[in-house]
Amino acid sequence: MKKNIYNLIEKDREWFSAKVPADLKDKIFLYIEGKVQRSFVFLRLMKLVSSVSLFIIAGMLLLFISNQFKPAKVVFVYPNSGTEKSVNLVGTINKQKKKIPLVLDKNNGYWKATVRAAQSDLQDYQFVVEEFSDEDINNDN
Repeated sequence: MKKNIYNLIEKDREWFSAKVPADLKDKIFLYIEGKVQRSFVFLRLMKLVSSVSLFIIAGMLLLFISNQFKPAKVVFVYPNSGTEKSVNLVGTINKQKKKIPLVLDKNNGYWKATVRAAQSDLQDYQFVVEEFSDEDINNDN
């Protein structure tokens, strides 16, 4: 490489029409060599930084995607009117397609169930309410 730089300098004599220090060729070579080395170090550093950045971005993307499919807690509430014997939840919320019983919270006046459901899907659901019959109400008295 040093020879190539010397050859380039020798070909262009216009640079040297004035008095030229004897070590100018060496200084030019050292200057160019330093630039090349700094560029090489910079490029390697950028490659390392871009690799690390790529891993960080991939990790964040994986975390984001995994949270999209992670089941979330969903709370279903049905108001208590006092005539309900039981309240169940049915629909596409859970994969078992079983009825999910709601529990009566007498202090707050509602039926409640907490279910894990996928965040990324739309859920169809219905409340199935079994009310007290007139016979049940009369038997209580």
